[in-house]
Formats: sequence, C-alpha cells, structure tokens
Amino acid sequence: MEIIDNRITAKHKGKNPELEERLTEIRKELVGTQNITIPNGEEFLYLGHSPEYIEAIKKASQKTGEFYGTHFSPETYEVATRGVGASILGAKNEAFVLTRPPGHHAGYNLPTQRIGLGDCVFNNMAIASKYLRNKGKKVLVLDIDLHQGSGTQEILGDEEDIFVVDTHQKGYWPWYESKAKNCTNVQFAQGVQDNEYIAGLESQLIPILKTFRPDIIGVSAGFDANKKDRVYLDDSKHPNDLSYFNLTGQSFNKIKEILKDYPHFAILEGGYNSKSVKEGVDIFMSD
Repeated sequence: MEIIDNRITAKHKGKNPELEERLTEIRKELVGTQNITIPNGEEFLYLGHSPEYIEAIKKASQKTGEFYGTHFSPETYEVATRGVGASILGAKNEAFVLTRPPGHHAGYNLPTQRIGLGDCVFNNMAIASKYLRNKGKKVLVLDIDLHQGSGTQEILGDEEDIFVVDTHQKGYWPWYESKAKNCTNVQFAQGVQDNEYIAGLESQLIPILKTFRPDIIGVSAGFDANKKDRVYLDDSKHPNDLSYFNLTGQSFNKIKEILKDYPHFAILEGGYNSKSVKEGVDIFMSD
C-alpha cells in the first residue's frame, strides 16, 4: 500500500487539536520519496455536497476566522479541494491518503451551529466512495474514528451499492441518528479496550462483509481512538471533553487483518498525536 501525500496541508493552519503538527512523525518517513502530482478535486465536490454548501465554503475561505466552529483561511479551499483530488487518486490506486483537514463530519448541507463542522471541510471519503460506485464498484466504508462520521452517513445513507460501518464512542458528539438501511453504527463505551473492540468488529463487521461482498473497502482512518491520543491530549491540555478509547496497535492490526482479503484504500481523519498517526499509518502500510 503506497502513501499519497497532500503536501500542501501546512497552508491550512487549523486550530487545536487539528494542526499540521499531527503529521510530523509520519512525514519524516516520506522524506526523499517521489512527489506524486495530485489533481485538484474541485470537479468532484458535487458528489458529496450541495451547490450551496460548496459556495459557502468558498466564501468562508476568503478570510481568516471561524466558520461553524472550524478554522478557515484564504488557503483552506485550495488545500481541501486538493485533498479531494488526493482521495480520488488514493481510491483508484488502493493507497493511504495523508491529508488534512479531515472530512467525515462534512455533510451534504451545512450543519446546525450546535453540531458544527468538527474541523472538517469536504467529505473526502463520501466523494471517493461515490466516484468508485459510479464506476461500477460496490463500496463498503469502514469509519474507525473515535467520533461518528456523521457527514459520511448523511451523504451516503440509502445510496445503492454502498454500505457504511462506523465504530465510535457511544453517546458523544455529533449525535447523528441514521435511519438508512445501509448504515450500521457499532458503538462502544468511553475507554473501551482492545478485546471488546475487536469482539465488536468480529460480531458486526465480518458478517456484513460476507453478506454485502464489496468490491473495495474505504477506511476513514481516524487514529484518535489510539490510547496515545488520550495521553497526548491530556498532557498538552487540548480539549477532549472526556472522549477517548484505550486502543493499541492490536486493534488496528486486527482491522488490517480483516482488510487483507479485500481491495482497500484509506483516508486520514482524526488522530492528534503525531505518534498515534504514525503508528496507525505504518500498520496500514505493512504487508
């Protein structure tokens, strides 16, 4: 599995804890690697978002400030559309897409101010999944971020030949309730550990894979479920509002084991300790 790196992410400044520093450790491994040309993904935005949403993001990117709780600057639109391009490329090449800002909270339309955008701009996974589906593929999306991929479920709910499995902390933001038959939410209590998490994967994900029989799996790879993220957020006094799992590489290796029988790609979502991001990406990159 190769890495497709959206190397202009530093232009999007973000805010605590969604900062460029989260990519520091994994980028050290990429020094000297070939710089792949990444197309601008603007032409694909319509697959995930309404014209009104796209226009609102363009407008928000004309200045520096907060928009639905997410930090924007004049570079945000360029970085985020390049992230969409990287995600399309990653989906086609079964690669790991290293990009930010993340995307899985971004829905078809703007959210309420109470929910906000959760540091997301464009929904890379939803767009890439619909792109593949439109090319004749059956796509299963596995979202392993600590937080529910609310935007992904909003966009992909009831879409033909797409299924979403989402593991996340129960009873925590963004509180999205999907009624779509093609979305399964696997919820865990705060602080869940590897054994229980893996048991949930085995009892929920594996039967769906056998029934749905996807041509390809797209992983919304949020590494904020790693217990390293919890320690980091506590030590650095980042806001985490008591949202955390206690997972280790054992859980992510289990996910990799499940994926090995299927073509798959992955797109980075959360994960705020650069060491937890590196550990997670390295596991996905391993043979």
